[in-house]
Amino acid sequence: MANHTLVSVPSPQLEAHRTPVQGVTPPVQKRIHALPTRFAELDGLRGVSALLVVVYHYLSGPAVYSTAAFRIREIIYVSPLAVDMFFILSGFLVGGILLNTRNSQNYYKTFYLRRLFRVIPIYYLWIAIFAVTAICVPALRASLLPRSFNAIGFVAGFLFFVQNFPGFPVWNTMAHWLSTSWTLAIEEHFYLLTPFCLHRLDRRKLVGGLAAIIALSPVARTIAWQFTGLRDPQDMNGGVVGVWSPFRADGLAAGVLLAILWQTPHVKGWICRQVKWVISCLVLSFPVCVGIEYMAVKHVRYADSLATGLGRSVVVFSCLCLILLALIYQGKENVSFMRWRMCRELGKISYFMYLTHWGILWLVLTTVFHVLPGASARTDLLAALIAFPLTIGLAELSWKYFEGPLQKWSHRFTY
Repeated sequence: MANHTLVSVPSPQLEAHRTPVQGVTPPVQKRIHALPTRFAELDGLRGVSALLVVVYHYLSGPAVYSTAAFRIREIIYVSPLAVDMFFILSGFLVGGILLNTRNSQNYYKTFYLRRLFRVIPIYYLWIAIFAVTAICVPALRASLLPRSFNAIGFVAGFLFFVQNFPGFPVWNTMAHWLSTSWTLAIEEHFYLLTPFCLHRLDRRKLVGGLAAIIALSPVARTIAWQFTGLRDPQDMNGGVVGVWSPFRADGLAAGVLLAILWQTPHVKGWICRQVKWVISCLVLSFPVCVGIEYMAVKHVRYADSLATGLGRSVVVFSCLCLILLALIYQGKENVSFMRWRMCRELGKISYFMYLTHWGILWLVLTTVFHVLPGASARTDLLAALIAFPLTIGLAELSWKYFEGPLQKWSHRFTY
C-alpha cells in the first residue's frame, strides 16, 4: 500500500533563474511526518491473523465433536490476532495515507480508484462464481441459497455491501461461501465515510471523535445485546450486534487514532518510552479476554452481554498493543518473527485467502465427500487438509496474475 507525501518543491528550472537576496533567510518548510511506505512487521501480523482466521473456520465442523477444537476456536476468537486485527490495521494504514494526502487535488479520486481496483475485482468475481454455481448445479442450490429469500436480492445484498445489516440472512448454510465478507462490508463503509471526515475535520476534532467512538462502542453493543432483538446467542459473533458496522467501529477508529498519534513526534516518542507498559497490557489483556469468554460459554449470568460489549473492546485493545510493539520495535530483533518470509507472504495474499477459504472448504466437502460441513470430525479435517493448500495455491496465482498487476496498475493514479 503506497503512501505519498506532498511537499512543495520548486523546479530546478525555476531555481536557476532566481537570484538570492543578501541578508534574507529563505523560509523553512514545515516538516511532514509521514508514515513509511511499508511495515514488514505489520504485513507479518496480517498474515498470521489471516492464517488463524482460516484455522478458526476450518475447525467449525470438528468443534461440534471435539472439545479441543472448540477451545482452540474460542482462544483464537479472543486472541490478540483475532479478526479485529484487520480493522485496526486498515484504520492505521488507510488513515495514515489519507492524513498525508489530505491537501492533494486528487485526494478523493486517487483514494477511491485505488480502493476500487484493490477490493472490487476479486470480490465480484467470487460472487459471480457463487451465483453461477447456485444456478448451474441444482443439487447444490438448496444448500447455497436461503429458501425464504429472493435469490437476486440475496446476491445484490453482497454486491452493495449490506450483508451485515439487520435482517440479511447471512447466517445459514451458505455462510461457508460468502459470510466472511461481513468484515469487508464494514471496511467498505469505513472507506465511504472516513475520507470526508479526515479531509474536513482538524486533528483535535478528529481525536475527540475517534475517542468517543472507541468509548461508546462497548456501551452500544451492550445495550443492543441486552435490550434489542439484534442478538443471536447461538452465533459466535453475536448476530447483528457483532457484525453491524456501527457496533464494530471501535477497531477502525483505534487504527486511525493510532495513525494520528504516530505522526505526532512528541506523542510517538512518549509511546515508545512506555514500551514496558505496552507489554504488560498485552500480557494482562489476553487472560481477561479468555476469562470473559469462558464465563460466556459457561452461561454465567450477564456474561454474554459482557463478552459482546466490554469483552470485544478488550480484544481490540489487545490487538492494538501487539501492533504498537510491532511499531516500537520496527526493524529490531525483538519482533523479527513478524518479519518472517512466510508470515509476510501470507500477509500479501491474505485478502484472497480470507475471502475464499471457507467457500473452498465448502466446495471440497460437497464435491469430494458429498456432505455438508459438520457431517463428521474426520471428514471435516480431511476436507480442510485438501482445502488449505488449494486456497494458498489459488491465492498465490491470483496475486501473481490478477491482484498484483491490478494493484500496480492502480498506482498510476497518484495523489
